[in-house]
Amino acid sequence: VPVAPGVRLFVHEEGRGTPVVVIHGGPGLDSRSVAPDLEPLARRHRVIYYDQRGSGRSTLSAGVTADVMVRDLDALRQRLGLASVALLGHSWGAGLAALYAAAHPTHVSRLVLVSSMPLRAITLDVMEHNLLSRLTADENGTLRRVVRARLNATTEEEDVSSCREYWAILLKAY
Repeated sequence: VPVAPGVRLFVHEEGRGTPVVVIHGGPGLDSRSVAPDLEPLARRHRVIYYDQRGSGRSTLSAGVTADVMVRDLDALRQRLGLASVALLGHSWGAGLAALYAAAHPTHVSRLVLVSSMPLRAITLDVMEHNLLSRLTADENGTLRRVVRARLNATTEEEDVSSCREYWAILLKAY
């Protein structure tokens, strides 16, 4: 589904009934990470899975921020012809669902947050420390190098490449 110039989100639907948009965790995961656990929902609901920009089978692009992802979600809602939706967010997706609900409260009928990411900066700092402590010294050094490379990237290809390398390492800590 196109949501912005040059950006398409992969969408998969199951079931019929009240629409429920599922927002997967990550970044770096995709809708397949939660779909098996949510199969029973499709018995009574139209479950709409999508891969966020830069994840899974959706367009990989540079400059992705939470605000961009909120805009993508609203564009998806509009493209699907839905006045309002129930949102079910997992982990990072729960944070994104909360941001969407704050930005577009009239378009959200229900909000379900599953294993939500921390919403306070101090808790995110603790989480980051805990994740990094699970990596080797070499992996932490590579992460620092990749972060610098991303900050200094001059092309979208360099930005995307460093982002992929970053998540390939950090996901080991989960």
